[in-house]
Amino acid sequence: MMKKIKQYLNTIYNKSKRTVSLIENLHEFTKLDNSGFLINKENWDFCEFIRQIVSEYYNEFEEKGFEIEINLPENEIMYEFDKVEMERAISNIISNVLKYNKIGTKAKIELTCDNYEIQLIIADDGIGIDEGLKENIFEPFVRGDKSRYTKGGTGLGLSIANRIVQKHGGSLTIESCKEYKTVFKLKFH
Repeated sequence: MMKKIKQYLNTIYNKSKRTVSLIENLHEFTKLDNSGFLINKENWDFCEFIRQIVSEYYNEFEEKGFEIEINLPENEIMYEFDKVEMERAISNIISNVLKYNKIGTKAKIELTCDNYEIQLIIADDGIGIDEGLKENIFEPFVRGDKSRYTKGGTGLGLSIANRIVQKHGGSLTIESCKEYKTVFKLKFH
């Protein structure tokens, strides 16, 4: 009897966490979609900022046995951006890479700056995203494949990331190449 009660309580707890996550994501998405919402831009070293985010996820990459390649320049790349919102955008993408790929996936995070254009690439050779979904992947509630419906995502993470990048005057695209099935490219001027 106690085992059944524990199972029910665990189910209620997990569904509650999912509901809270959905509400938080809906709030964030609605806030970003409001034309009156202003982001708080400050001039920061984008390279150091990415270094900090990657370091926060490094243990998760190791725990999942990911082969991670990190290419970040040594020099400063100064850029005016909202640290809180940009961290949310980049974390949403990295979280997707970790959540939806198998142990041993090869991933890459690369930052470059050419002619005043900053480009951040977050790529993996995991399960990939169906070609038919790539054009809609940044729309709300769209998920990369049917198996993702059971993994607790809300389908808002990439929409939120895209809106944040757009609020910074940048672009977020998804591609694939010979080495990586999924390549997210964030570009800022």
